Amino acid sequence: MSVTIPEPAPTTPEVTGEPGDVDTFADTLLRVATAADDLDSVAQSRSTLDGWTGDASRAYGHYVSAAGANAQSVSLGLRNLARAADAYSTELTRLLLERETVIEVAQRFGSGRAWLIQEVAAATTEEELVPLREAASDLATSRENLVSLQEALVRDRDANEETMATALNQNADLATFERLNPGAVDPADAAIELPGAPGTGASPEEVAEWWRGLTEEQRYAVTVAYPELVGGADGVPAAARDQANRSLLERDLDVLERREQAGILTPEQERQLANARAAKEALGNEVGDPVTREEVVPLLHLYDPDAFDGEGAIAIAYGDPDTADNIATVVPGTTVTGEDAGSIANDAAAVYSSARVSDPSSTTAAIAWIGYDTPEFDLSVTNEDLARDGGERLADYVDGLRAVRPPTDEVPAPHVTVIGHSYGSTTVANSATGSGLNADDIVLVGSPGAGRGVENADELGGAEVWAGNASRDPVARLADNGAIGLGVWDKGLGNDVAEDDFGANRFRAESVDRAEEINTDGTALDNFDGTSLDDHSRYFQDGSESLHNIGNIVAGNDDDVSRAEHTYDPMFQGPQDPEFDRDPEKFDDVVMDPDDILRP
Repeated sequence: MSVTIPEPAPTTPEVTGEPGDVDTFADTLLRVATAADDLDSVAQSRSTLDGWTGDASRAYGHYVSAAGANAQSVSLGLRNLARAADAYSTELTRLLLERETVIEVAQRFGSGRAWLIQEVAAATTEEELVPLREAASDLATSRENLVSLQEALVRDRDANEETMATALNQNADLATFERLNPGAVDPADAAIELPGAPGTGASPEEVAEWWRGLTEEQRYAVTVAYPELVGGADGVPAAARDQANRSLLERDLDVLERREQAGILTPEQERQLANARAAKEALGNEVGDPVTREEVVPLLHLYDPDAFDGEGAIAIAYGDPDTADNIATVVPGTTVTGEDAGSIANDAAAVYSSARVSDPSSTTAAIAWIGYDTPEFDLSVTNEDLARDGGERLADYVDGLRAVRPPTDEVPAPHVTVIGHSYGSTTVANSATGSGLNADDIVLVGSPGAGRGVENADELGGAEVWAGNASRDPVARLADNGAIGLGVWDKGLGNDVAEDDFGANRFRAESVDRAEEINTDGTALDNFDGTSLDDHSRYFQDGSESLHNIGNIVAGNDDDVSRAEHTYDPMFQGPQDPEFDRDPEKFDDVVMDPDDILRP
């Protein structure tokens, strides 16, 4: 009586390395490659100097041209290494996961083998051994499969190592690179000259078509060689914009902080550094998905710290706008600059969380868009010049979001919502009336008006228009109500978007923390008719009526939006707001505590 027990499982092969460390290495290579490419560009533009001739001038030109050529070769070599490192990291991640699978298979085999040994030892008759021989045969097959998995793991691991080692050897130094790549030409130079390239005045749709026509090598090359163009190009995918903008951000921080340490920062550079630091800090905010509890890694969708005379342009996305079912863009208002990136990013993160809770089955991307020149708190806030300019930029930005992912039979167009707060609502409305904003839903909160001359929500381009003015918000009261308002003096920003005559869908937007009309002892409060500027800043407050309803709108759950009665303007009584006397409702918080985020 016997049963053949399979041999123990071989030791699981080792797979070593940290993909995150490799990613950091690749990012560093790309930053240096970008710097080398910048040196090449400078050398090309300065190989001759006006008014300088003679032997010294020719020697200078030869030296600068040679330095530029060397810099281009260095940039190309570093790009090759960075691409190889990216591929190595991706494969290493897969191998580490595969090894965990192999370990689980080995553990199951070991448990089965231990059971078989125990059962064979306890058997006393031939009849008891018959099923154990079948189990032993199955176990032997399992061992063969396990060995095959281990051998495949070793092959793939060694191949990954060899590929990376080859890339390192082929780009080890300038001489080796030039020997292996004689006459190498930067593929970015030809790609950036093609029709539709950013920087040529092309539309977002044309830019998207240009990008789709590039090879993977060309896309990688232009992202490294022209990060300023790629990072700010409406129509370029979010991942490429993020890569380009993060490269620019790290470069700026490195250069400007060195100048700061040396005490040679100019006032303009001080503003640039402040914007860069704000962007970096905002990207470091930990945001969790309230449905999956996983961390949401932000994308730096726009970065120009010198835009608008140093006020800066920054956009940060939570969720991937290239794949999300719902896209929301948050447009801020008065006095917001790049230094406010963290605050506006928090608003976008709150919208993301609310939309995810509203419909866990759909994916969402919410974007904090500081992409226009906002007015100061002065007379510029009473006219629409900046709103018109910002509206044009906003329309292009939204067109770019759509152009990246044209709808197909299999993948429909995303549901796009644009949310304007304060003067941002006037900007959104101007974008709709003057620049063809292509949104499905427009949400105006804390709105001082949708622009002079706009009489009805139907004029905002066909989108569903929602108004969320809180009754205790003094900024919302700046809008015109009938014959009452700044419009009498040809000032102000238009009609009250929450008024019945305007025709928007008004939703509840009161906060349980709103200003009170009187003190608890019945005495009058020291405020303007029970309003407070604090109520102008509570529209994205966690647990608020406003955030709850905005989340439903972004997710397309219109039936779940709690509606509010409109303001109205009876003759001889002045504007009336039924929401003023209604008790606000508190909703469950949706923004995750960073401590509750699931970590890998």
